[in-house]
Amino acid sequence: MSIQAQVLIAGTPTQSAAADNAVATATVAAIAGMTHYILGVSADFDIAVSAIVTITILQGSTALVVYEWDFTNGAFHFAFPTTMKGVVGGAVSATLAASGTGGTSGRITLYTFPN
Repeated sequence: MSIQAQVLIAGTPTQSAAADNAVATATVAAIAGMTHYILGVSADFDIAVSAIVTITILQGSTALVVYEWDFTNGAFHFAFPTTMKGVVGGAVSATLAASGTGGTSGRITLYTFPN
């Protein structure tokens, strides 16, 4: 197992529902007085997708980071080199853009821990 996979597993995973040619969103709800720390993100489709798709990490409605991933390379897995810190009492989320093809469902998982 790679170090990257171990970091992703170490956090609490929050996975979106499967989204058929629609935006998939994984949201970690706000907790009063707590800050969410983001460790990593992963995204995939249930059928091979030959397109570049946008993955966005958000704090509330503000984009913190945006990735463009070519899914011909396979699933997207990214562990942040250091944790990405949310704001106290704020929600964090990740979105995976639609596949562009009906019948192709995407899922995104955000790995976090509260403190």
